[in-house]
Amino acid sequence: GPGLVLGRIGGAPVVIAPSSVLLGALIAATWFPAVNRSMNGYTLLQVLGVVLAAVLGVVVSVFLHELAHGLSGTALGRWPTRY
Repeated sequence: GPGLVLGRIGGAPVVIAPSSVLLGALIAATWFPAVNRSMNGYTLLQVLGVVLAAVLGVVVSVFLHELAHGLSGTALGRWPTRY
């Protein structure tokens, strides 16, 4: 399917779909106003850094969640075809 292959884990490709990038941008745009208000007195770059760190945290947690699905399937004898 469409997407950028970042590498392989256990032979299964790790793929970032275009929709994932769009979702990350949507999360960042949605969270920015609240983070900006709560970080009164900080620079725009600092606020953007916090928002991007939060989005990266979501991305990593989703990846680990999907990896756990693959590892569970592997333990049951069903090898993942992609992450």
